[in-house]
Amino acid sequence: MSRDRRPSCFASAATSCAAIALVFSVEAALAQATFQERLRLDEPSTLAAPKTKLEAFTISSGEVLIREYTDTGAIEARGTVTVSATILRNATTGSQAKGLVLTIKAAGLSRSGTGYVDHDEIEALLKGIDSISKIDLAATKLANFEASYQTRGDVRIVVFNTDGAAARNLVSIELGRWTGMRADFLIAELGRLRQLISDAKAILDDPDSAAAKGPRAAPPPEPVSSPAPLPAAKPTAPPVSETKPAASPAPKQKPAAAPPPAAADNNAWPPAAPPTPAAPPTPPKQKAKPKAKPAEPDPFPKPAGADPFPKPN
Repeated sequence: MSRDRRPSCFASAATSCAAIALVFSVEAALAQATFQERLRLDEPSTLAAPKTKLEAFTISSGEVLIREYTDTGAIEARGTVTVSATILRNATTGSQAKGLVLTIKAAGLSRSGTGYVDHDEIEALLKGIDSISKIDLAATKLANFEASYQTRGDVRIVVFNTDGAAARNLVSIELGRWTGMRADFLIAELGRLRQLISDAKAILDDPDSAAAKGPRAAPPPEPVSSPAPLPAAKPTAPPVSETKPAASPAPKQKPAAAPPPAAADNNAWPPAAPPTPAAPPTPPKQKAKPKAKPAEPDPFPKPAGADPFPKPN
C-alpha cells in the first residue's frame, strides 16, 4: 500500500508547482500589459494611435507645424487646469485642426499633462457638464455617488461627494487612467470651467473676433516725439508778513437781560439804602405870553423933584 501512495504524493506536488508557476506567469503577463498600457497613455505619440485630430497633428514629423492658441483662463485649487483655444496648421500640406487643449498640473508634481478635445465634440462636452452638475446626493439612494463624462481623448470630468461631518460635492478632472494627472476643486468652480470652455469655443467659431486676440486686440499707440520739457522753476517761499492778520470780528451778542431786583433783607447790616425815588415826569412846555406894549410918553412931563404944591413966600 505504501508503494501505491508515493506516486500520488509526487503527482500532487508537481501539480501544485505547476499551478504556482501558472499564477506567476499570469501576474507577470498582467503586469507587462499594465506597464505597456501606461506607456501608451503616457507616450501616445510613439506607442498608441492618437484618438483626436489635435493629437494626430502633434505626432507629425518632418513637417512644419504652426500652433495658434489663446488661453481663456485657469482654475487653481488642488492642482491647476488651464483651458486654451488651439488651432494647429500644417504648413507643408495646408491642413489644420482646432479644438481645446486642457493643461493639468497635479498638486505636488513638477510636470504637467495635456488633454485634447476636438472642436466637433466641444458642444457635447458642454452638455455633459450641464448634466453631471445637476446630480447630487439627494438624487441618489446610496451613501455616495459619482457622475462622470469622458471625451474621446480620455479627458474625464467627475462629480463626486465626500462623506463625514464636512460632506460636500467636489469635481475632478483626470487625463487618462494611469497618467496621475488630476486636479480637484469645489463644485462651485464647475460653472467657471464651463464658461472657460464656452469662451474657447466662441474663439474657435470666429477666429477673427477681438476676443481671439486676447490682450493683443488693442495695441498701444506709438509714442509721439515731443521736445524735451523745460526744467521746472524752483518754487519760492512767499514773503512772511510782519503785520498780524486782522482778528475776525467777534459775533454780536444779545444784551443780557437785567436781573430782577433782589428782595430786601431786613436782617442785613448796615441796612440797605432806600431806593432812589423816580424822577417826576417833565411838565409839558407852555406857550410864551405876548409881551405888553410900552406905555406912551406923557405929553406934559413934570420936572423931576419939583413939588407939586409949592409954598408961598
